[in-house]
Order: sequence, then C-alpha cells, then structure tokens
Amino acid sequence: MPAWLDGTLHDLRLALRTLRRAPAFAAVAVLTLALGIGGTAAAFSIIDPVLLRGLPYQAPGRLRTIYERRADGSMRLPSYPTYRDWKTQAGAPGSPIADVAFVRGDAVRIPDRDGEPQRLIAGYVSQGFFGFMGTRPLYGRVFGADEARPGGPRVAVLSYDLFMDRFGGDPRIVGTAVDVDSVPTTIVGVMPRGFAYPNFGGNYWMPAQLWEPLAAFDATHPGVLDRRALHVDSRTLVRLRAGADSARAAGAMRVIQQRLAAQYPSDQAEWTGVGLQAMSAELFGTLPRSLLLISGAIALVLLLACANVANLFLVRGSARARELAVRQALGAGRWRLVRQLFAEALVLSLAAGALGAALASAIVGYARHAIGAMLPFADRLAVDARALAFVAAVSAATALLVGLAPALQAGGARTMEHVRAGGVSAAGEHRERRARSLLVSLQFALALTLLVGSGLLVQSFRRLASVPLGYTPQGLVSFTVSPDAARYGAPQDAAALYARILDAVNGVPGVQSAAAAGGALLNTTVQIPGAGGSGGDGRPLAEAMYHLVSADYLRTMRTPLLAGRWFTGADMRAPSGLVVSQRLARLLWPGRSPLGQTITVRRQSQARADFGQPITLPVIGVVADVHEFGPAGDVAPEVYVPYTLEVWPWMQFTVRAAEPAQVIAPIKAAVRGVDPSLEFRDQPSVERSGAGAIDAQTRFITAVLSGFALGALLLSSVGLYGIVAYGAAQRTREIGIRIALGATRGGVVGMVLRDAALFVGIGAVAGVAGALASTRMLRSMLFETAPTDPATFIGVTLVLALAALGAAYLPARRAARTDPTIAIRAE
Repeated sequence: MPAWLDGTLHDLRLALRTLRRAPAFAAVAVLTLALGIGGTAAAFSIIDPVLLRGLPYQAPGRLRTIYERRADGSMRLPSYPTYRDWKTQAGAPGSPIADVAFVRGDAVRIPDRDGEPQRLIAGYVSQGFFGFMGTRPLYGRVFGADEARPGGPRVAVLSYDLFMDRFGGDPRIVGTAVDVDSVPTTIVGVMPRGFAYPNFGGNYWMPAQLWEPLAAFDATHPGVLDRRALHVDSRTLVRLRAGADSARAAGAMRVIQQRLAAQYPSDQAEWTGVGLQAMSAELFGTLPRSLLLISGAIALVLLLACANVANLFLVRGSARARELAVRQALGAGRWRLVRQLFAEALVLSLAAGALGAALASAIVGYARHAIGAMLPFADRLAVDARALAFVAAVSAATALLVGLAPALQAGGARTMEHVRAGGVSAAGEHRERRARSLLVSLQFALALTLLVGSGLLVQSFRRLASVPLGYTPQGLVSFTVSPDAARYGAPQDAAALYARILDAVNGVPGVQSAAAAGGALLNTTVQIPGAGGSGGDGRPLAEAMYHLVSADYLRTMRTPLLAGRWFTGADMRAPSGLVVSQRLARLLWPGRSPLGQTITVRRQSQARADFGQPITLPVIGVVADVHEFGPAGDVAPEVYVPYTLEVWPWMQFTVRAAEPAQVIAPIKAAVRGVDPSLEFRDQPSVERSGAGAIDAQTRFITAVLSGFALGALLLSSVGLYGIVAYGAAQRTREIGIRIALGATRGGVVGMVLRDAALFVGIGAVAGVAGALASTRMLRSMLFETAPTDPATFIGVTLVLALAALGAAYLPARRAARTDPTIAIRAE
C-alpha cells in the first residue's frame, strides 16, 4: 500500500475514533451541513435537466418562436397563410433567417392498453419539421415527402413518453397501425427522450405526444388552415443563420410584414412588426431565473452551515488546544495536525453528504409535485448519478471550508504557551474569540439577507391573496367535456347535449347551481357599427375576451351585476343582447351608460364554419371586472355571449356546492349518465381559492425560499447560542470575581448581551447591505411590493433581533447564576 494512502486511512480511522468520543458535536455538525448540502444537491438536480443539459435540438440557441406584433406592442400567433408567405420570402440569400417551420396542435384520441379512448395532444407539422429541429428519431424514421402532401398516407411519429407509457417501449410498434381518431395510422418513428415540442399548455406543461403531417389536419379540418387569422393552437419557428441575432432577424421579417400588410389590409394592416422569443424562454418562461434565485439562497444556507460548523470546530479546537499542543510538543508536525483536523472535517462532510442526498431526494420529490405541471421533463427530476457526483464534490469543498479555520489555528508559535497556560485560559484568547465572533456575524448577515428576500415574497404573496377576484372561488368545481365530433358535430346537437349535462348536474344532491362557462377565452375585436367605418362595418374600438356562458353563470360565480340585466333562459333560446364588463364599458363609453348601445364581435370557434363571422347585438347589462387568470394578472375587458349563439365543440362547466369535494364523484356519474361515451377533457376538480389561486411557481418559490430562510435563522441562532454559552463558560472566573465585587445578576446579563449584540449588530448591518443589493433580482416576482419595502426590512430586522436576544439570553442568565466561590476555587 502506498505510504500516502496508508497515512490517509490512518487519519480517517483516528478521526472516526475522535468523533465517536464527541457524539453531540458530531451529530450537530452533520445535521447542520446536511441541510446545506441537501438543499444544494436538490437545486442541482432540478437545474441540471432544465439549464445544464440543454434542449435536445440542434443548435437550440438559434431557434426562435416568432409572433406578429402591432404598433401598440400586442402580439398574436401567425396564421398558416402568413407562415407560407414567410417561408417563401424569408430564406433569400443573405437573410438572417435560415428556415421557417409551422406546427398546429389539436386533441386526438388513441386507444389505451385496455382499448378505451385516450385523449392526447398531437402536433401537425409542416414538411421538413424534424430536419428543421435537427433531431434524429430514436427508432424508425420521420415523414417522407409523399406523406407530407395532401392525400398522402396517414402516418405518425410517437413521442418517447407515449412510446413508453402506451406501447411499453417495444420498438416493434414501428411499422404497425394504430387508430388515431378512429383512422388507421402507421407509426413510422419514435423521437428520443426529451423531444417534446411544442407545448400547448400555456402555464402548464402539455407537450405534443405524437406528430402527424400538416396535411392530415387539413384533411379533417377543411378550410381552417386557409384562414389568414389568429391560430391559437399553433407555433411558428424560425432558425437563425450562424452569426445572426434576433434584432437582425426581426428587421428582415418586419420588411416582409409591411409587404403583407399592404397585400392583405383587412387581416394584416395593423400587424407590421414581429416579436422573437428564444425557445428556452417559451418552454421554461421565468422558471430558470426562479431556480437560480433559489440556488443562490441555498448557496447562502450552505455557507451559513459551513460558518456554523467552522465555529463549532474553533470552539472545539480551543477546548482541545492543550491536547494538540502536547501532541506537537511530542513530535507531531504542524502538517500532521492540520491533516488530522481536515480528516475530521472530511468525515463529517461525507456523513452530511449521505444524509443530504436523502434530503435532496425528498426536496426533488416535492418539486416534482409542486411545479411538475409546468416544468418540461419533470419525470427526469431525480437525484441521479450526476447529482450524487455533485454531492461528493460539494462535500469535499465543504470539508475544506469547515476545516480551514481550525487548521490555521492548529500548531504555530504559541504551542508552548498552550502547554504552560492550560486549556481554559488559552481558549479565551482575544484573537480566537474575535474569529468566532466574526463567523457569527457572517451567519447573521447571511440569515438577514435570506429573511428579507423571503419576507418580500411573503408580503407579495399576502397582497396577491387579498386581491378581490371579482367572483367567489370558494365552493366551485370545474370540469370540461369534449363530445365525440361524429355524434355531436352539429352545433344544435352539441347545444342540446350541454343543456342535458346542466340539468343532470343541477340534480346532484349538494349542488347549488351549475353553469356553462364556455371554451377558450380568446380575444375578439369589439366594434361599434357605423363609428367611422365604411359600409356600416365599423372600426375596431377595443379588444375583449370573448366569453360564452349560460343563464346561471353569474349566479354560480357570484359576480356582481352592476347595471342592466343578465341573460335569461329566453336569451339562451333566442339571444337578444350581450353583456359587457365594467372595464370594457369604460373603454367604449366613458362617462356614459352602455345599455342599449349596439356592438359587433366576431365568432371565435375555429372548428366551426362560421368562424370570424360578426355578431351584432345591443348591450343589455354590465358586470363587475374579473381576474380570469389569477390575482396577478391584469383585468381584461370582457364581452359575455350566450353559449347557444356559438356552440363550441367542447365546453367548460362550473358548479357551486357547499361541500365541493363531496360532489366530484356524483358529478362524474351524472355526466356519464347523460352519455356514457362522453370524455372529460378536464376531470372535475375543486377550484383553488385565496392563496391557492396564486400560480404554482409563485407558491413554490415563496415556500422554498421561506423554508430556507427560517432554516438560516435557526442555524444562526444556534450558532449565537453556542458562541455566547462557550464565551460565558470561558469567562467563569471573571464573572465570579465581578459578582464577588458586587455586580448584580442584571449587570452580568447585560454585559453578556452587550458582547453578543456587538457582533449581531455587525451582521445586521452587513445583512441589510447584502439584502439591498440582492433583492433587486426579486423585482419581477413581487406584486405591489418594492424590493426595498421598509416594513419588510424593519420587520425582518426586529425578528432577527428577537431571535438573537433569545439565543443569547439563556447562556447570559446561566452565567449570572455563577457562584463566585466555586468559580474562583475551580480556577
């Protein structure tokens, strides 16, 4: 065995024996470090698949999602005709655009393993899409040119997740036929794991699970792709040439847009610009920034834990000063003592790393549950081999940080002073006490920085939760049905079905009311006929959300009616008017009553032949504004339309009940009783309310950062308690003499607290400075809360002061009870 290895093993064995003689010290040190290491490993396990491994596409940094932009800054998704124009004109020599691709999403049904229809998302892609993305299939091939043409054979490519979940990962599925919407479709390939574009879920992760040629969508939805209008469930991508940037690409596309605006004035006149978004921003949104913020907080906790344990080592080293000095006097060199101290730090760090890995697994499991619905590749979140290697590296670095201070203290010129003076007096040396005090100050500075950040988020969270939503979310259950198009494709058939569903759900015991709540909330232009337009077409005066509802919707949601009246059953049979929100009324008729005013809106269901056709009716009522997309979102203008006036091929329902959780199963049974073949697009679920209505990412960040901030406060308080208790113990003789000379217990307590307050005050000043510098990163995550919110800074500082006072008071009180006779005699 090499000499260095034999020496290392000897140091480790000696470290284990030494630590076994101090189990309390070892346990506290391991638990403290495990908190920091476990949090750091969890952050790495989440960041690794999201940020470090990158997207599974060729040169993903050159991929951009492109939108059409209007002069007011609003954007919309391009239509397929616009894509075709871009495809033709954008790839000229010298253009910064290398290529353009288009994807249209839609729901399809395939049989699951039991033969039951399973609803999933399909991406219908333009010719050459997979080559554009630059990803080779895992099995099989992608679409050929003949398959991408109109009338070509029905073929599909599977996602890796669908391949594993539905077909058990059997490569023999390639070449076989599967029913897609009851049409035999040949599976020609399987994409590798991680290829999951596009995401049609908005704030939630709903990627395409299989892909078909765009010609297949055109065959089943004739005429839809030919509309030069907004396509909600689509994405248009551009690939930049090497060396090109988004600004150059936007400039080139703007020239094309202006040409299209002149060519198609009715649809394109206002849309003369473009907006480009990096693919990572589309897939992950603000999540990477949030994860980096949490990682920074965890890094501070790790540093705090290291400072805490380093302080414990210093205290223990002071208590062992005589032992180390004797060993050095007997021939042990300084390097030998340093090796031994580092070996002890390494043993503790490795034990903490093992415990931290288990803690990381629990945190990652919570993250999968808390943000998995909006996180791509959530199934890949795990403490895997890469994460374990990271744990080992962090444990080794932690050992160096923890062992550095006691290693610098070990040995040196004062060895014989320790031998002559003894452990107690040597341990009380001013320089060593100052080092320990500075470490405690560092702990409180780090704790204050984290507490201010979490305090700002909690303040923001509280204000978000108190925002009036415009309706009463408590007690609501929502669900969505998607009827079979073969049976309910005609609008009148679908409307009759929805009416039967409402009757059935209203008959469920415990249900107070049920209402149809429409399809997707899409924007429509609101026009006043004759107001500046020719031929009575009018001109667009505002954009508003187009909301299809039933007669019981207002009562079910408990939204206040401000003027006029709401829809009646007669309006559902023969619509006689529209209802607008308060904001839309103020936009169109400031200072005047909107009642009786005539407006025109456009039908929004792309699946219907009358898509885009006008609806012109008078305004019969005004309702309060509603935060449709949560308390953080702006209140959008809305126009309410009887759902029977434009019957969507799928419908969302809202139910009010005194005990919403108890009516979910009966609601399912009631809907199945109407038609056993009905499919739930979204299963019945209780609507979140209050703090629960806040988006998952905000709740997750607030909870995690607050948890680590409280952990930091606990660590710093424990560190202060230990240093004050140890310092008081080393000053036992001094305190005894002071008491013998007449010092009161209150005076002794005050003396000890003043010493503690000095380095806590230094830490508080440094922490406030650090918080002022770091909380600016939180600006975009705060709601009606400034990054320098005085109430938060003052409140957090008071909390820290109280924690410090409590941590220092107990050892100070114990010191004040010192018997001077016993203290002097012991010395």
